[in-house]
Amino acid sequence: MSKPLKSGNSAPKTGDYKVLGPRGGTIKTGVTVKQGDTLPPTPKKNQTYKKQ
Repeated sequence: MSKPLKSGNSAPKTGDYKVLGPRGGTIKTGVTVKQGDTLPPTPKKNQTYKKQ
């Protein structure tokens, strides 16, 4: 299982990333990022990204 990524980190792979809440629940989907691009800010504090 991969580690959640914080906003501002570089995307390790191209693809769709879902937003996770502070306890790991899915908040929303639909962020598409290319490899090496910076992940955008999350909607709220303490949220992270995970590759789908």
